Amino acid sequence: MDAATITTILNNINSLYGNLVVYTIGLVAFVGAFVPTIISIFQRRQFTREYDELSKRLFAELRDKVSEAEKNLEASISEAQKGELEKIKVASEKMKIELQKEIGVVRASAFHLQANHHIDNPEICLSSCKNALPLYLQGDDERNARSILSIVTSALKKLNKNDLSEEPEIEAGIKEIIETLEQNNTNGRYELDISEINRLLRSAKKLEKPQTA
Repeated sequence: MDAATITTILNNINSLYGNLVVYTIGLVAFVGAFVPTIISIFQRRQFTREYDELSKRLFAELRDKVSEAEKNLEASISEAQKGELEKIKVASEKMKIELQKEIGVVRASAFHLQANHHIDNPEICLSSCKNALPLYLQGDDERNARSILSIVTSALKKLNKNDLSEEPEIEAGIKEIIETLEQNNTNGRYELDISEINRLLRSAKKLEKPQTA
């Protein structure tokens, strides 16, 4: 093989090597330029799909949380309203009781005046006292209740057995007064009054009617 042929072969080899290098560089450049883009597109699609799935899941969870929060809020408001309504009911009931007491005391005052006006007529006087006493006690008006008991004892001292026999309603009224005191005899507060009324009633049953001149 002569020198010229060898030179030609070497030149072809160098040219092929050069082309291979250029091709390799070009391929690397292509891969370096487009492969990341392809990977980026793939990753973007993957990310977009995962993002969409994640978004859907998060929005679903958010809706559930909001719905749960709304229900809890409604329940809290409902409980609060129930509590306020209960307070209003309790306050209303207290006001009703207090109003009934005040009305009862006003009614008792009317019977009280009637008892004072008919102090010399034991039947009317004691009947008025019988009606006034429980109303005063229900209204926690101890002072006027004591005033009524004073009128009762005064009226009893004017009775005799003829009054009791001729007007049986008198004794029935006195017994109602005693029953009212017994029902309200907390800690024996009216024990002495009950004993005194019973004593005066027994005395009246034995007392003769005064002779008129």
